[in-house]
Amino acid sequence: MKLTTTLSAKQKKGSAALAIALSTALALLVAHDELNSIRQAEVTRRLNLDQDADPTPVSVFYNAYFPPEAATDDSVKERILGILREQMRQVGIESALAGRDNVVVRTVTIGALLDYATILADACSDIKLACTHEGHYAQGFEMVTQQHLLEYCQLPENESHLVGYIHNKGSFHPSPRQDSMRRGMTADALSEYCMTNLDTTATTSNSCNVCGHAFRSAWGPMMWANFWSARCDYVKNLVPASSLQARNAFAFKHRPHQMTTDLFKDEAINYAQPVDPRFAAEIFVGTHPKLVPCSKQHGGEWWSGDPPQRFRELILSHVVPYKENGKTYDQHMDELESDGHAATDYWMLPGLLWRYHILYNEMPPDDSWIWRHYPDGEKWKIDVQILGYPQAFYHRYKENFEKVSIV
Repeated sequence: MKLTTTLSAKQKKGSAALAIALSTALALLVAHDELNSIRQAEVTRRLNLDQDADPTPVSVFYNAYFPPEAATDDSVKERILGILREQMRQVGIESALAGRDNVVVRTVTIGALLDYATILADACSDIKLACTHEGHYAQGFEMVTQQHLLEYCQLPENESHLVGYIHNKGSFHPSPRQDSMRRGMTADALSEYCMTNLDTTATTSNSCNVCGHAFRSAWGPMMWANFWSARCDYVKNLVPASSLQARNAFAFKHRPHQMTTDLFKDEAINYAQPVDPRFAAEIFVGTHPKLVPCSKQHGGEWWSGDPPQRFRELILSHVVPYKENGKTYDQHMDELESDGHAATDYWMLPGLLWRYHILYNEMPPDDSWIWRHYPDGEKWKIDVQILGYPQAFYHRYKENFEKVSIV
């Protein structure tokens, strides 16, 4: 009996060991099959990418400013060249455009006259990035590069393309903060999110036409600091970058008399009639009434179409300076958003619609995010739908602006 009992215990142990072995083998087989499935899925994905690779050509326009002293001071020259090489690597190695064969970086240089053909060849050849030198200007601002970008998009053969706009922020005012901002904004403008949502071969109702870092609806609309990507079928309709400064000044000068500028401090006027042309360059891509933005706020999530914050919160998230005039910002905004109150500030919807009228003689589509985002938007939308333009202004302000010539 003892022998039988001993053998039974051994048999039990053997059976348990066999069960464990079989279970382990089965798990390994399942894991192997899963691994094969994953590998096969990856092969299929890559084959599909090869078959449908790079559906939309992308041209990244790069505004590169070299201070005059870069022609004589090697330390200044090397500092700016370091920025250029870094941004080329961001485009060619680190961005969503890395490895694509239909991406071109089109550089416009401003300032010191250097051997830019050699500079670009050295910066681009090692990373197999296609680069061209579109032109050099002894003097100028970012609008000269944006004008190149606009003319590129206006060519019929480029209408389905995407364009990016970046610049060597920090070249004029170097600092660690400028370097950090430039790297982050370049990465955002050329991100996978932007390239996917802008792709003209996969347009959906939520697709945007301009994408970049830190969208701002006040003073613009604009991509703050001027790093973005966009669809050419949107860009081609923008007013010339070369004349935007003068056109904005005209719109501001001929605005309705009752249209105030009380909401923001006086530096906001730079965006209305910019003495410094860099402000005109910053608002260039957001001036059209058919703008549909995609953006990522500081440290936040990406979004498309409607900004996730109301106008008042979006302003505060950027710490836009406010002109008190005896009221807090919240008090002023509560008044603007109250029933029966008509917003009259140039930096609110009335001013934006006026600029659309002067620059494009066109209003936003009925389903535009603009009517939902700005205070008093639905009321203005109804006035425009019923009365047309500029009759809606005549109705609201009791003035006749039909005599104002659109430049």
